[in-house]
Amino acid sequence: MHSVIWNYIWAGKFPSTHAAVLSGVLYAIWYEDGPSLLFGFCVIVSSLFIYIYIENKKRYHILESYFSKSNDTAIKNIILDKRLDEFDGHTVLEIIAGVVLGTVTAIVVIGVLS
Repeated sequence: MHSVIWNYIWAGKFPSTHAAVLSGVLYAIWYEDGPSLLFGFCVIVSSLFIYIYIENKKRYHILESYFSKSNDTAIKNIILDKRLDEFDGHTVLEIIAGVVLGTVTAIVVIGVLS
């Protein structure tokens, strides 16, 4: 059962909802506090998360390749049932689009609320 909500909101395909939330929060912190210690810390933590999302994409392709070559039907069913998609990760383009979306959304929301 792969619904639109699962694929594009929870699992976060294009744009990366993870990167959108991180960049939106970063913008809000920068808007309120400027270049503070808290903002610097959040940039570092966000960068680590984004790095992990990119690395997960690489791991996904390695596992998918390995599982698809297996002779074990149970392992092949993991690929056929798309159960591995949960660990798909993000491409750089998906992350950039998420950062743009999150930043623009934060700018609009903060502009409306101010």
